[in-house]
Formats: sequence, structure tokens, C-alpha cells
Amino acid sequence: KEGTCEDQMKSIATAAKSLIPSIEDLSPKVDELSNTELSRVWRLFRNQQSAVETAFRTVSVKFSKEARARAGVASLSPQSDEDKAAITNVFFSGDPYFVQCVDPTEPLHRSFADSSADLKAAGITPAALDCARPLPSSGKTTYDKFFPGRDPTGEDPFFFVVANRGRPRSLTIRSAVSGEQLVRFARDATAPTVYEVTSNSDFAKRCAKRRNCAAVVHQGPLSDHEKDVVRTLAGMQRKVAFVTVDSRSFKVSFADSLPTAGLRPR
Repeated sequence: KEGTCEDQMKSIATAAKSLIPSIEDLSPKVDELSNTELSRVWRLFRNQQSAVETAFRTVSVKFSKEARARAGVASLSPQSDEDKAAITNVFFSGDPYFVQCVDPTEPLHRSFADSSADLKAAGITPAALDCARPLPSSGKTTYDKFFPGRDPTGEDPFFFVVANRGRPRSLTIRSAVSGEQLVRFARDATAPTVYEVTSNSDFAKRCAKRRNCAAVVHQGPLSDHEKDVVRTLAGMQRKVAFVTVDSRSFKVSFADSLPTAGLRPR
């Protein structure tokens, strides 16, 4: 099959070589056309150009999607109804993702594709997303919603990591980088964070105002083992914000921390 496909591509390339001069021959004849002929020929030319571009893009997307699948990288498009749930998970599930913003026809960065297995082994899902298309949830592109000011036409490969229901964190690769470096960055950037709160305002920010929060109240410093247990729980429950409160340092006031309706705590 591979040989047959390659032969077909060679045939297309040969046909293109003979077609291009024929197209260029039309240029000096344009001045000779009447208005009616000009409109008709121009319309035919545009229709053929559009048909060829569409055919090439369709096949290119299929090639790209298959290459990504073989590399173990999910290919997501906001235009696909099948991908809507997966795209929502990227930003709101809390699970760790390492994403390259890339057009569906473009190849992945080599280091990213080569490190996909190691990313998965670290509990991080590698994905490719068309960030220039509007997201189904907001109607804004990924660039506009999360990275305002970012030029989507930039030449440098653009990535972001997201986890723990936090805002995506961007990464632009401007030089050679190893797969090991990418995995290390992704692992550090998506690690679950446990905050030690020391005031009611801090508790409100880190816990009470979050949709889901688990507060570990303790007396005196936590042991290393206890800290490891809390971090493990935070890694298992990515949608939940975890905080620790030393009751010897201060007493949590839920009345001061929780959102209010009028003058009464909810």
C-alpha cells in the first residue's frame, strides 16, 4: 500500500509539472478577453483552484491525523462534533495535558511526537489542537481566550500545559529541545499543588471560593509522610483544590471566608 500511495503521489507531481505551465500560459491572454469571457474564465479558474486546494487539504489532514495517532497524540479540532467533549476535558477536567497548537495539516514538533509515550507514562496526555478555530464552549479561539496577544501566525512551535483546573501555561520552543526536557517541564508544570493557608483571606482565595475544595486541618506541622499523602490525594482528585490549615496558627472563619448573599453566609 505504501508503494502504491507513493506512486500515486509521484503521478500527481508529474501532472502538476505539466499543469503549471498551462496555467501560466493563461496570463498573457487575459487582456484579450471580453468582459463576459473574463468573468466566465475567471469563475472557472477559481472553481478549479478551490477544488484542488480542498482535495489536497482533505488528504493532508488525513495523513496528519494518522501520523499523530501512530505517535500516540490525540488530534483535536473545534470544528469536529466528535472532539467537543475531549476539548472540554482538556481545559476543565483538571487532568494534565500537554498540547501543541498546530493546524490539522501541519506535522508535530519532532521532540513532542517522540516524547509522547514518556508523557503518557508520567500521567500527562499529549494532544494536538487547532487553536486558531473557535472553541465550542465560548466561540473564541484558544489564542483569544487564553493567550491574548499571541500571534497565531508565528513560526515558532507553540505549546501549552494545563492541569488542576488552572489556566493554561504556554511554552514556545525557539531552539532544539530534547524530549526529556519537554517531559520534565510538563511534569513540573502540571504537578498538583497543595497550599498552606495562613489567613482567612488566603483560605477564601485558595479554598472557599473554589468550586471544589478539601481542607486538611491539623495541629502543628505535618510530617513528610502526611504531606506525601495529601499530595497523592491531590494528584488523584485533580478537580479539587487542596489546602492545609494549622489550627495552632489560626482558626478558620467560614463566615468570613464563604461568599455572601446580602449579609448572611451562603
